[in-house]
Amino acid sequence: MASTAPATPARPRPVPLSEQVVGVIGASSGIGRATAAGFLDAGAAVAVMARRGELLRDLLAERRPGAARAWAFAGDATVRADVQAFIDGTVERFGRLDVLVAGTGLNIRARAFPELTAESWERMLAANLTSAFHCTQAVLPQMRGQGGGLIIYISSVSGIGPDASGAAYQAAKHGLSGLVGAVRFEEQDRHVRTSIIFPGAVNTPLILQRPTPPTPEQLAIALQPEDVAAACLFVAGMPPHVSIPELVMRPALL
Repeated sequence: MASTAPATPARPRPVPLSEQVVGVIGASSGIGRATAAGFLDAGAAVAVMARRGELLRDLLAERRPGAARAWAFAGDATVRADVQAFIDGTVERFGRLDVLVAGTGLNIRARAFPELTAESWERMLAANLTSAFHCTQAVLPQMRGQGGGLIIYISSVSGIGPDASGAAYQAAKHGLSGLVGAVRFEEQDRHVRTSIIFPGAVNTPLILQRPTPPTPEQLAIALQPEDVAAACLFVAGMPPHVSIPELVMRPALL
Protein backbone atom coordinates (compact mmCIF):
# COMPACT_ATOMS: atom_id res chain seq x y z
CA MET A 1 0.00 0.00 0.00
CA ALA A 2 1.43 3.36 -0.99
CA SER A 3 2.32 5.77 1.79
CA THR A 4 -0.05 8.68 2.31
CA ALA A 5 2.43 10.77 4.27
CA PRO A 6 2.57 14.34 2.98
CA ALA A 7 5.54 15.20 0.85
CA THR A 8 8.21 17.34 2.48
CA PRO A 9 8.29 20.71 0.73
CA ALA A 10 11.49 21.47 -1.11
CA ARG A 11 13.75 23.92 0.66
CA PRO A 12 14.95 26.93 -1.30
CA ARG A 13 18.55 26.54 -2.35
CA PRO A 14 21.24 29.11 -1.60
CA VAL A 15 21.65 31.75 -4.27
CA PRO A 16 25.30 31.63 -5.41
CA LEU A 17 27.22 34.75 -4.45
CA SER A 18 28.09 35.18 -8.11
CA GLU A 19 24.39 35.79 -8.79
CA GLN A 20 23.87 38.34 -6.01
CA VAL A 21 24.04 42.12 -5.97
CA VAL A 22 25.80 43.39 -2.87
CA GLY A 23 26.18 46.89 -1.46
CA VAL A 24 28.92 47.66 1.08
CA ILE A 25 28.80 50.95 2.96
CA GLY A 26 32.05 51.88 4.65
CA ALA A 27 34.21 50.09 2.08
CA SER A 28 37.28 52.34 1.97
CA SER A 29 39.26 50.53 4.67
CA GLY A 30 39.25 47.83 7.31
CA ILE A 31 36.38 45.36 7.51
CA GLY A 32 34.30 47.11 4.86
CA ARG A 33 37.11 47.05 2.31
CA ALA A 34 37.89 43.38 2.99
CA THR A 35 34.20 42.50 2.71
CA ALA A 36 33.80 44.29 -0.62
CA ALA A 37 36.95 42.56 -1.91
CA GLY A 38 35.62 39.18 -0.79
CA PHE A 39 32.33 39.62 -2.61
CA LEU A 40 34.12 40.85 -5.73
CA ASP A 41 36.40 37.81 -5.68
CA ALA A 42 33.30 35.59 -5.32
CA GLY A 43 31.88 37.05 -8.53
CA ALA A 44 29.09 39.16 -7.04
CA ALA A 45 28.04 42.49 -8.51
CA VAL A 46 29.28 44.92 -5.88
CA ALA A 47 28.49 48.57 -5.17
CA VAL A 48 30.73 50.32 -2.65
CA MET A 49 30.32 53.57 -0.76
CA ALA A 50 32.57 55.61 1.54
CA ARG A 51 33.57 59.20 2.01
CA ARG A 52 37.05 58.64 0.53
CA GLY A 53 36.24 57.95 -3.09
CA GLU A 54 39.87 57.64 -4.13
CA LEU A 55 40.29 54.60 -1.87
CA LEU A 56 37.21 52.98 -3.43
CA ARG A 57 38.71 53.48 -6.89
CA ASP A 58 41.94 51.88 -5.68
CA LEU A 59 39.97 48.89 -4.40
CA LEU A 60 38.25 48.35 -7.73
CA ALA A 61 41.52 48.76 -9.60
CA GLU A 62 43.05 46.01 -7.44
CA ARG A 63 40.13 43.68 -8.06
CA ARG A 64 39.98 43.57 -11.85
CA PRO A 65 38.39 41.78 -13.68
CA GLY A 66 35.86 41.49 -10.84
CA ALA A 67 35.52 45.24 -10.84
CA ALA A 68 33.81 45.04 -14.20
CA ARG A 69 30.64 44.34 -12.20
CA ALA A 70 31.26 47.05 -9.62
CA TRP A 71 30.35 50.65 -8.94
CA ALA A 72 31.88 53.13 -6.51
CA PHE A 73 30.06 56.06 -4.94
CA ALA A 74 31.68 58.69 -2.72
CA GLY A 75 29.27 59.59 0.06
CA ASP A 76 28.83 60.02 3.80
CA ALA A 77 26.72 57.39 5.57
CA THR A 78 25.63 59.94 8.19
CA VAL A 79 23.93 61.96 5.42
CA ARG A 80 20.59 60.44 4.45
CA ALA A 81 20.61 61.90 0.94
CA ASP A 82 23.99 60.29 0.20
CA VAL A 83 22.79 56.88 1.39
CA GLN A 84 19.60 57.15 -0.67
CA ALA A 85 21.57 58.14 -3.75
CA PHE A 86 23.81 55.11 -3.28
CA ILE A 87 20.89 52.69 -2.92
CA ASP A 88 19.06 54.21 -5.90
CA GLY A 89 22.21 54.20 -8.04
CA THR A 90 22.94 50.57 -7.22
CA VAL A 91 19.43 49.46 -8.20
CA GLU A 92 19.57 51.57 -11.36
CA ARG A 93 22.79 49.85 -12.44
CA PHE A 94 22.15 46.28 -11.34
CA GLY A 95 18.37 45.98 -11.16
CA ARG A 96 18.15 44.87 -7.52
CA LEU A 97 20.03 44.79 -4.22
CA ASP A 98 20.19 41.41 -2.49
CA VAL A 99 22.62 42.14 0.34
CA LEU A 100 23.51 45.38 2.07
CA VAL A 101 26.47 45.47 4.47
CA ALA A 102 26.32 48.46 6.84
CA GLY A 103 29.92 48.65 7.92
CA THR A 104 30.62 52.21 9.06
CA GLY A 105 32.27 52.71 12.43
CA LEU A 106 34.18 55.33 14.42
CA ASN A 107 35.86 55.72 17.77
CA ILE A 108 37.90 58.51 19.30
CA ARG A 109 40.84 58.71 21.68
CA ALA A 110 39.07 61.03 24.14
CA ARG A 111 36.50 58.35 24.96
CA ALA A 112 36.45 58.28 28.77
CA PHE A 113 33.19 59.68 30.11
CA PRO A 114 34.68 62.87 31.65
CA GLU A 115 36.31 63.65 28.30
CA LEU A 116 33.15 63.37 26.19
CA THR A 117 31.52 66.53 24.92
CA ALA A 118 28.08 67.01 23.46
CA GLU A 119 29.70 67.33 20.05
CA SER A 120 31.80 64.16 20.32
CA TRP A 121 28.78 62.24 21.67
CA GLU A 122 26.66 63.27 18.69
CA ARG A 123 29.48 62.48 16.29
CA MET A 124 29.85 58.98 17.71
CA LEU A 125 26.14 58.22 17.56
CA ALA A 126 25.91 59.56 14.02
CA ALA A 127 28.73 57.35 12.73
CA ASN A 128 27.90 54.17 14.64
CA LEU A 129 24.10 54.21 14.92
CA THR A 130 22.33 56.88 12.87
CA SER A 131 24.20 55.80 9.74
CA ALA A 132 22.74 52.28 10.17
CA PHE A 133 19.28 53.81 10.54
CA HIS A 134 19.74 55.68 7.25
CA CYS A 135 20.97 52.52 5.50
CA THR A 136 18.01 50.52 6.77
CA GLN A 137 15.30 53.00 5.88
CA ALA A 138 16.82 53.64 2.47
CA VAL A 139 17.06 49.97 1.45
CA LEU A 140 13.89 48.49 2.96
CA PRO A 141 11.48 49.68 0.22
CA GLN A 142 13.67 48.05 -2.44
CA MET A 143 14.00 44.77 -0.56
CA ARG A 144 10.28 44.64 0.19
CA GLY A 145 9.45 45.29 -3.44
CA GLN A 146 11.77 42.59 -4.78
CA GLY A 147 10.46 39.99 -2.32
CA GLY A 148 13.27 39.90 0.22
CA GLY A 149 16.87 40.66 1.03
CA LEU A 150 19.55 40.58 3.69
CA ILE A 151 21.06 43.41 5.73
CA ILE A 152 24.31 42.67 7.56
CA TYR A 153 25.39 45.10 10.27
CA ILE A 154 28.98 45.24 11.55
CA SER A 155 28.92 45.93 15.29
CA SER A 156 31.43 45.12 18.05
CA VAL A 157 31.61 43.03 21.20
CA SER A 158 31.33 46.43 22.89
CA GLY A 159 27.64 46.13 22.06
CA ILE A 160 27.38 43.03 24.25
CA GLY A 161 28.90 44.13 27.54
CA PRO A 162 30.98 46.87 29.18
CA ASP A 163 34.60 47.35 28.20
CA ALA A 164 37.17 50.10 27.73
CA SER A 165 35.81 51.38 24.39
CA GLY A 166 34.02 54.35 25.96
CA ALA A 167 30.45 55.28 26.83
CA ALA A 168 29.52 56.81 23.48
CA TYR A 169 30.82 53.87 21.45
CA GLN A 170 29.12 51.33 23.71
CA ALA A 171 25.85 53.25 23.77
CA ALA A 172 25.82 53.39 19.97
CA LYS A 173 26.61 49.69 19.58
CA HIS A 174 23.96 48.67 22.13
CA GLY A 175 21.54 50.91 20.25
CA LEU A 176 22.48 49.18 17.01
CA SER A 177 21.46 45.85 18.52
CA GLY A 178 18.06 47.31 19.35
CA LEU A 179 17.65 48.70 15.84
CA VAL A 180 18.56 45.39 14.21
CA GLY A 181 16.28 43.38 16.48
CA ALA A 182 13.33 45.64 15.76
CA VAL A 183 13.88 45.47 12.01
CA ARG A 184 14.16 41.68 12.13
CA PHE A 185 10.89 41.45 14.09
CA GLU A 186 8.99 43.83 11.82
CA GLU A 187 10.30 42.63 8.46
CA GLN A 188 10.44 38.84 8.79
CA ASP A 189 7.07 38.35 7.10
CA ARG A 190 8.40 40.34 4.13
CA HIS A 191 11.40 37.98 3.85
CA VAL A 192 13.91 40.67 4.81
CA ARG A 193 16.55 39.10 7.05
CA THR A 194 19.02 40.88 9.30
CA SER A 195 22.29 39.71 10.79
CA ILE A 196 24.50 41.58 13.24
CA ILE A 197 28.14 40.58 13.60
CA PHE A 198 29.99 41.33 16.85
CA PRO A 199 33.77 41.18 16.26
CA GLY A 200 36.30 41.45 19.04
CA ALA A 201 39.63 43.16 18.48
CA VAL A 202 40.28 43.52 14.73
CA ASN A 203 43.53 44.75 13.20
CA THR A 204 42.09 47.80 11.42
CA PRO A 205 42.82 51.54 11.54
CA LEU A 206 40.03 51.88 14.12
CA ILE A 207 41.97 49.91 16.74
CA LEU A 208 44.79 52.45 16.48
CA GLN A 209 42.42 55.08 17.88
CA ARG A 210 42.70 53.55 21.34
CA PRO A 211 44.22 55.90 23.97
CA THR A 212 46.99 53.31 24.33
CA PRO A 213 47.57 51.75 20.90
CA PRO A 214 47.94 47.96 20.84
CA THR A 215 51.39 46.45 20.68
CA PRO A 216 52.61 44.61 17.57
CA GLU A 217 52.22 41.38 19.53
CA GLN A 218 48.56 42.17 20.26
CA LEU A 219 47.89 43.07 16.63
CA ALA A 220 49.46 39.81 15.52
CA ILE A 221 46.86 37.74 17.40
CA ALA A 222 43.88 40.02 16.71
CA LEU A 223 41.20 39.18 14.18
CA GLN A 224 42.00 40.29 10.64
CA PRO A 225 39.51 42.22 8.48
CA GLU A 226 39.37 39.21 6.15
CA ASP A 227 38.10 37.07 9.04
CA VAL A 228 35.04 39.27 9.49
CA ALA A 229 34.61 39.51 5.73
CA ALA A 230 34.50 35.70 5.56
CA ALA A 231 31.69 35.76 8.12
CA CYS A 232 29.74 38.20 5.95
CA LEU A 233 30.13 35.95 2.91
CA PHE A 234 29.07 32.95 5.00
CA VAL A 235 25.87 34.68 6.12
CA ALA A 236 25.11 35.88 2.59
CA GLY A 237 25.63 32.37 1.25
CA MET A 238 22.86 30.87 3.38
CA PRO A 239 19.58 29.89 1.67
CA PRO A 240 16.71 32.33 2.17
CA HIS A 241 14.95 30.14 4.76
CA VAL A 242 17.98 30.42 7.08
CA SER A 243 18.38 33.34 9.49
CA ILE A 244 21.58 34.06 11.41
CA PRO A 245 20.43 36.88 13.69
CA GLU A 246 23.73 37.26 15.56
CA LEU A 247 27.31 36.12 15.18
CA VAL A 248 30.04 36.76 17.76
CA MET A 249 33.72 36.57 16.75
CA ARG A 250 36.68 36.89 19.11
CA PRO A 251 40.42 36.35 18.76
CA ALA A 252 41.24 32.91 20.13
CA LEU A 253 44.19 34.16 22.20
CA LEU A 254 42.89 37.49 23.53
